[in-house]
Amino acid sequence: MKNILLISDNQELIQNLETIVTFMGESCQSRGFSDCERYLHESGADAVLIEHRSPTAVSNLVEKFPHIPFVALVESNTQASASCNLVSVIATPLTYPVLTQAIHRCQEYSRRKPGLSRASGTKTRLFRSLIGKSEQIQIVRRLVEQVAPTDATVLILGGLERVKKW
Repeated sequence: MKNILLISDNQELIQNLETIVTFMGESCQSRGFSDCERYLHESGADAVLIEHRSPTAVSNLVEKFPHIPFVALVESNTQASASCNLVSVIATPLTYPVLTQAIHRCQEYSRRKPGLSRASGTKTRLFRSLIGKSEQIQIVRRLVEQVAPTDATVLILGGLERVKKW
């Protein structure tokens, strides 16, 4: 996903989310509740991870942007109301596998909705297995993205067995 929007007024939560999302190789922006709607109207987002602090505010935002997949971040004893584009509800504290699965659901939602960006399932699987955020890993990811959808023959040196699958 090219742009994941993180919505929360909790700076610690935002920092944790930014760390995990960028580690996964995704780009993200963060906004508080006061300016998130304006940002979505002006810039849009491929997916939104939103702290579920006010059920009414979250429901209104989810309904205003039906083309964007949302993931609600809830306290462990809280429920979120169902909606077509509320693709996942995650209890905090977050874990890497749960967040990865939620982003995958956002990609699937976007893939099934007409007129939205078509994210590659191959990219999702690759980024789950190719862990790291160093410059070298970012270069490998970009190179794999370029050749993965083609029938090109590629020579891989250096023991990147996981890349060979794609």
